[in-house]
Amino acid sequence: MERHNRWDHRLIYKLVEPGSSVLDLGCGSGELLARLVNEKNVCGQAVEADPEKAAEAICSGVAVYQKDMDRGLPEFKNGAFDYVILEKTLQLLFRPMVVMEEMLRILSAP
Repeated sequence: MERHNRWDHRLIYKLVEPGSSVLDLGCGSGELLARLVNEKNVCGQAVEADPEKAAEAICSGVAVYQKDMDRGLPEFKNGAFDYVILEKTLQLLFRPMVVMEEMLRILSAP
C-alpha cells in the first residue's frame, strides 16, 4: 500500500540525496526505504525487529536484517552509510543510547 502522505516520510525523502547510502533502523513495512531505493537510486539496508514487518519489507523489495537493535549493530562498519534513519522507534528501545551511539559510528564522516 502506498502512503506517501506521511509528513515525516516526505521530510526525510526531501533530505536524502540521490545515489547515497541509507540505513533505515526500525523500517516497519519498508515503505520509506523502498521509495528511496526506487525513486532516488539509494543503496539501502534496513533493520527491523518484528519478523512480520521484516517479511513485509522484504516483499516490498527492501533488504532487511531482522534483529533487536538494543544489542547494538556490530554488523555495520564505521562510516558505512551516508544516512541513518531512526523514526518512531527510539521510544520503543530499552537501550536507546546504545543505538544512538551506534548510529553515529555507522554514519560516514561529513
